[in-house]
Amino acid sequence: MNTVDVYVAYVYMRRHVTTKAIYDRFRMKSLRNAEQLVQKDKYFKHFVAITRVNDPRAYIVGNLIYTGGYIAEFREENFARYQNFQCNMFPFRKELEKLQLPLNQLMSSVDDNPPPLLQMSIDGKIDWMAVLIINTLLNFHVKWKTQAFVQQNKKMTKLVHKLEKLASLIELKSDSDKYRMVILDHFERLQKQNA
Repeated sequence: MNTVDVYVAYVYMRRHVTTKAIYDRFRMKSLRNAEQLVQKDKYFKHFVAITRVNDPRAYIVGNLIYTGGYIAEFREENFARYQNFQCNMFPFRKELEKLQLPLNQLMSSVDDNPPPLLQMSIDGKIDWMAVLIINTLLNFHVKWKTQAFVQQNKKMTKLVHKLEKLASLIELKSDSDKYRMVILDHFERLQKQNA
């Protein structure tokens, strides 16, 4: 990817995550005057740096997961965290161990409060990527979107929207069935321990 391609991908992916726009990397059309826009952008050097990364698209996605989506916040560490989850089951299993409630309790909102899984991610007690993987496999955001804790709180609305949109961008190198089996195994063991 050249600098203009990176700029266009960033703009479209950021719009996808923060608005109702939909990003489709196969039908993405370049922005009108993209070459002039990227040259004038005060973060031009960031876009140039991203072109040197092995996988610029994954770099952008990894940083959209862990930041507010602004190019100035993008860091190599965010990309490394994303890649670690993407290619390796161990960090996901480690994050699952932090979940000590049954799955239905983790996903349920009580008294218009965020579900424990979402609250744990907000509090930094579980990695956001683990929440994304679980959501990608179970699609619990669909239920959350209609609940009062989302409807009455703009911050929660944005968070659940980001969760939904990022789920369409992340790519898991391992088979998704393996992740499902790991989730199932974890919650079955938890259920046996509590019985």
